[in-house]
Amino acid sequence: MIRPLLTACSVFAIFASSYVCSLQPAAAATPQGDIEAYSACEEQIGPRVYQVSRLTINAAPNQVQDVITDYDHTEKVFDNVSKCKVIKDTGEIKHVAFTVKTLGSLMSCDYVLEIKSTPGRIEWKRVSGAFKANEGFWKFEPTNGGRSTLVTYAKFIDGGLLAPKFIVNREIRSSMPVIMANLKSTAEHDSAVAAKP
Repeated sequence: MIRPLLTACSVFAIFASSYVCSLQPAAAATPQGDIEAYSACEEQIGPRVYQVSRLTINAAPNQVQDVITDYDHTEKVFDNVSKCKVIKDTGEIKHVAFTVKTLGSLMSCDYVLEIKSTPGRIEWKRVSGAFKANEGFWKFEPTNGGRSTLVTYAKFIDGGLLAPKFIVNREIRSSMPVIMANLKSTAEHDSAVAAKP
């Protein structure tokens, strides 16, 4: 089931990359409108080149991290996630199954990630499903006396022979502004609600 889906994603990407996967300006990609500029770039981290995005969110680090680790509500927070389910839970480490929309929501890919969450950091790696490799991390650094958070989102995907690296990386970078906007909106809303007497 996974391999045909991945092949379809890859073949379609080759023909549609000129208009579907092109990197959109941040303002156009974020539904919230007047939000600070988003950016994504390539960074060498250890032996791999990751796609990386950073953003300051007006909520405490634990509140931002809680949004990401609330897997029961992931598909309501992030526009690109169709399904999310914890299939194995050993406390600090979980196996989570995702169905993620890609190529402008024209295709979807299924995979299972092993996710390790510790205070201030979430790391993941591929267990099964789409892609040869899927790994990355979220980092949450306190700013403004702990009232705000500098969030770093880094992702590496190896799509294998059928998904050229330049297309995969361009798709990751084009999705990052929306993912960060979704996170910012939810975390700041939750923080404001928690602050009310």
